[in-house]
Amino acid sequence: LLGNINDQSDYSISANLIFSLGREPSSGNWHVQSNPMANSGGLAARAFLDSNYNQQVDDGEEIIDQARFTVNKVRKNTDNGLAFVTELPINRLSTVKIDSAGDDPLWIPAITGYQFLPRPGVVTAIDFPVVTTSEIDGTVYLVSSDGQEKTLSRIGVQLVDAVSGETVKIFNSEFDGFYLLEKVRPGKYLIRIREKDLARLNARVDGELALEVGNQSDVYSGFDIKLIKKENNGS
Repeated sequence: LLGNINDQSDYSISANLIFSLGREPSSGNWHVQSNPMANSGGLAARAFLDSNYNQQVDDGEEIIDQARFTVNKVRKNTDNGLAFVTELPINRLSTVKIDSAGDDPLWIPAITGYQFLPRPGVVTAIDFPVVTTSEIDGTVYLVSSDGQEKTLSRIGVQLVDAVSGETVKIFNSEFDGFYLLEKVRPGKYLIRIREKDLARLNARVDGELALEVGNQSDVYSGFDIKLIKKENNGS
C-alpha cells in the first residue's frame, strides 16, 4: 500500500497485490499462494490402494487419506488424500518418500520413494501404490519315535515363492516354537525349514506346507510344522 502527495496537495493511494495461481494436476483444483511459483517447482503426492498390483490408479481404487510423506527431509501429511508442496528448488533433484501408508498396519508401500527434477512453475504429480499384506503363524514341533511332540526354538522357518523358488522371508522360531511371518504379499508360497537346521537335527519335514495368500489382508494361523527324526539309514 503506497501513498503520495504532490505540491498541489493532491493525494493518491495505490496498492499492489502479488500472488501465484497454479493448478494441482491430480484433482484439477487451483492452488493460491503469496510467493511466486514461476521460479520454483511443486509436487502433488498421494497414496492409493493398488488392488490389481499394476502400480497405476484405476477406477474404483481407494485414495488413502492418512498417508504421510517426506519431501527433501520435510514431513508432509496429506490433506484429503493429497500432499501438496511448493517452492521446491529447480535444477536440483528433489526426493519424496512415503513414511506411512495409513492406519492399517498390514498396508505397505510397493515403492518407497522417488527422485524428480522440479521445473519452473510446474507441479509434478506422483502416485504411490500401496498393497495389502497378511501374516502367517504356526509352531515348530519335533516328533519322537514314540509320537511325542516337543516345541523347537531358533529353527529357521522360510517362506518360499512357489513360482520362482526364491526365499522371500525367514524367521527363527521363538522359545516356545512359535513363528510369525509378517507383511506377506499376495501369492503362492511354500513354508520350509532351513536346511542346516534339518541337518543338525537329522530330521525331515512331515509333509509340505503350501498356501495361497489372497488380495485381502488376513492372518493365516495354525500352519504348524512337524519334524520327524530320521532313522539311522536316513529314511
